[in-house]
Amino acid sequence: MSEETINNLKIEIDTLKKKLEETEIKNSMLEGELKNKEEKLSNISNSLNEQGSNVSSELKHAKARISELEEQLHNTNKIISTKDDELSKKENEITKLNQHIEELITKISQKDVEFQKLQETLSEKEKIVEKQTTPIEEGGTKVKQLESPVMGTPSEEGEKRIKCPNCGAVGKDIKIVEDKTKVLSYMGNIPMYAKKHICKKCGYEFK
Repeated sequence: MSEETINNLKIEIDTLKKKLEETEIKNSMLEGELKNKEEKLSNISNSLNEQGSNVSSELKHAKARISELEEQLHNTNKIISTKDDELSKKENEITKLNQHIEELITKISQKDVEFQKLQETLSEKEKIVEKQTTPIEEGGTKVKQLESPVMGTPSEEGEKRIKCPNCGAVGKDIKIVEDKTKVLSYMGNIPMYAKKHICKKCGYEFK
């Protein structure tokens, strides 16, 4: 082997040594960076674990809170449903009461009409009775005028003795009228009323 070849080999060996040293230096640097990356990754992993733990705890609390809120909502819906049922019952009762009131109003209206008809009928009958009573009173007056004074029958002297218990008036101040609130009997369809006295001076009524 020639000296030149040996020198070339030495040069190559030195070059390779230098490259090896550079490679070792780079490898050492890479190993340091790798360690840093691994430390950072470990820190990140720990941080993620802590955050995951916190998130898990918060998630549990959130789930528990959601469960509580769902239960409250369920209870609230029950209360609302009960109130709706009560309100529906009240509305039905009010509807029935309104219907009953309308029925009562209708009945009262019918009774008012019947009462008005009865009043009209009564008024017509009173007019008929007055028409029938007038001739009887006139006939009774004529009979009294034709009758002669008899012992024990009222005469003008007897009428003078009738005295108003309120003011003491007597005689012509006392008027005798029919008491239409008291029917003694009927002559056919004609009622015969009791008599009462009315004082012309003070208006006092007495029997």
